[in-house]
Amino acid sequence: MNCFSCRADNDPAAKACFACGAPLDPALSGLAEGALFASRFEILGPLGRGGMGMVYRAFDRELGETVAIKVLRPDVARESGRVEHRFRSEIRLARRVRHRNVCSVYGDGEDRGLLYICMELVEGENLARATREGGGLPSEEAWSAVLQVAEGLSAIHEVGVVHRDLKTANLMRDRDGVVRVMDFGIAKQHGAAGEGATVTATGTLMGTPEYMSPEQLRGDEVDFRSDLYSLGIVAYEIFSGKLPSRGDTPVATILKQLNETPFLDLPAF
Repeated sequence: MNCFSCRADNDPAAKACFACGAPLDPALSGLAEGALFASRFEILGPLGRGGMGMVYRAFDRELGETVAIKVLRPDVARESGRVEHRFRSEIRLARRVRHRNVCSVYGDGEDRGLLYICMELVEGENLARATREGGGLPSEEAWSAVLQVAEGLSAIHEVGVVHRDLKTANLMRDRDGVVRVMDFGIAKQHGAAGEGATVTATGTLMGTPEYMSPEQLRGDEVDFRSDLYSLGIVAYEIFSGKLPSRGDTPVATILKQLNETPFLDLPAF
């Protein structure tokens, strides 16, 4: 079976492409390179995949610019209607935020049964890779990045949204040094009841335990303070290239976060 995204040949029984990771679902055949999606987006190729969707680079014929298209994966959508609800919630919450340090969402829709989000394409580098490969960013760059993340997070909080998944992997720095907060996949409205759960009905952990506050790990209701806890971990990683609490498994990491004092020694900056 040929991958609809990169055209690599795969085993007929494979569920995901060994080359690019794209799901081998016939419903995604309309997202092959060169295809026209939703009558306006010319697909240029895959950018990556997340917990709920695939992300593609596309040329928007209406806007006249290259954008990123996040599409809810059909295999994930079939598992539970709650996944579709979370995807629609991501759209609703992300569109509230307009700030230089937050990735802009332009619109959303559905085509041939596929839900999608059209958003700003940030050409640059992922801060998780940049910080870990370099053992942290140079001091001046680190201060700039942390302050920009704080500005973006402040804008998110001002419109009443708790991000809940702040981490360096969700931060992109463009070629001009501007950092943007990305991915509202598990964000919630501040004060919304019944959305504090950390684990889904199928046992899937929502969020990344290395960055999560104790109350989020326990499945308690969270507010803006939980994001500030995550921001502290992000700042530590940007300066040091390391995480203060990390176990060999997700469960071990959760136990460390809940029960141990994190190691926070850093050289003076």
